[in-house]
Order: sequence, then C-alpha cells, then structure tokens
Amino acid sequence: MPRRTNSSGKIRNKGALGGISPRLQPTSIPSRISELLLRFQSMSDALYRRIEERFGFSMPPEYRRMEARGFFSLDRPAVAWEFMTTGDGPLWLNDMEWLSLKEIAEFEFDELYEQRLPHLLPFALNAAGDFWCWQVDKRDVCGTRVLLCPHDYMLAKVYSPNFASALYRQALWWACYDAHPSRIDDDRAFIRRWAIDLAEVFPASWCQTLVDLANRAPFVWESRWKARICENESLLSADELIKIERRDIAFSELDTEIQWLFEES
Repeated sequence: MPRRTNSSGKIRNKGALGGISPRLQPTSIPSRISELLLRFQSMSDALYRRIEERFGFSMPPEYRRMEARGFFSLDRPAVAWEFMTTGDGPLWLNDMEWLSLKEIAEFEFDELYEQRLPHLLPFALNAAGDFWCWQVDKRDVCGTRVLLCPHDYMLAKVYSPNFASALYRQALWWACYDAHPSRIDDDRAFIRRWAIDLAEVFPASWCQTLVDLANRAPFVWESRWKARICENESLLSADELIKIERRDIAFSELDTEIQWLFEES
C-alpha cells in the first residue's frame, strides 16, 4: 500500500501515535471523559430537581451515590449473570428491576391504580410487575420507608425503614432462598459484589455479614410450609435470616401490611 504524502511529496508526519487525530490524543482523552461526566451529572441534577418539584421528595443520598456509579443504568437486554463482577456499571439485585432516574422523574401510575395511597414513588419493579416504592410522606431520622405494592392486590407490604435496608434485605433473601448448591460459585460472587460495591451505603457490619455468608458452605435446613416439612439447601436458614434482620434492621413494622389500593366510591 503506498505511503501517504503531502502536496510536496514528503511523507506526512504521523507522530508517535501513527496518525491518530489530535482530538483523540491520550492527552485529550481525560478531558473528554471529564466533559462527558459533567454533562451526565448535569442531566442527573436536572432530574433530581424535577423529582423534588413533582413529588416533594429529595432522593436518598444512598441512591445518589449508586446512580453516580451507573448502578441503575442498563442500555441493552442482559441476564443477571453478566453482573457478578465488582465495579461501576449495572447492579443486579435479586428481585429489584431498577427504573432509570428519568423513568422515576416521569413516572405516572396507570389509571387502574387511580384509587391508591398517595405519596408513593416507585424506583423499581419485581419480576411479577409489583412496585417497589418510597412512601415519601413517611420519613424520619432513619430515612424514607419502602413499600412493596402488588400490581394485583390491595395490601402493600412495609418492606424496610429506608432504601439501604431494602437493599440489604434483598441480599440476605438471596442467600437464604435463592442461593443453590448447583450454582454456588455464582451465588457467592453476587454476594461478594454486594458486600464490596454497597460498602458506600451499608454499615461495615452489614458488609461483613455478607462476606461471611459468601464464604460459607451450603447446608440443609428445614422449613414448614402448611402441614409439610420441607428441606432446603442454601447459605442461610430462614431462622438465621429473621435473627439477622431483627439485629441489623430492628424495625417493628417489618412485613406489616397496609392498604394501598381502594375501591372506587
């Protein structure tokens, strides 16, 4: 292939980078990344302001830290097993399918849910299409209460006293009810990722609990379902789960039910 020359017939000086455009020189890449980060941050700030204006709600600092790291951003179809590695990027968490920040800011309940409890702001859905919601008028020093609102049932479950403890419960429930010996290495990888990547929003003791669970060998434990005794094999028994929740979350309203949908008058 002939070598490129300029109008005088001399070989063009490609420099040390072999003709890469000056716009893409390594010295310019950090500044370009900074520009993009500032642009995305500006977009996020605008959406946070919109949420506060529409719902009278300031998003939890834990959510903001996670959003800044891209934990809620997914721009393509994917499966959970792609997200076992620690670091920035989408965070898969058991039964919470995240709404984007834009989707939260623009959220409107379908007319089927017109007769509902006020002051609910969804931030995720579960696999059944139920709504994970902040109950924005239920705030105290612990944070804003989280409800699980079924798409087809009038009673919602009081899931946690705040956003961080809702995430912690999801991790614990995975270790108890979803971890399975046939895929135990993958299950441990998820739990380790949560312990590391959620260290910004979890107390150190919660992270250590998750690390300890990830290092356990699976074991058999019994549970009762109706009149039957069932054998389960996982990293955490149901009895241990209850003890950990009582110790670490200590919320008297955990799993109580409140009405969130009402019949038309």
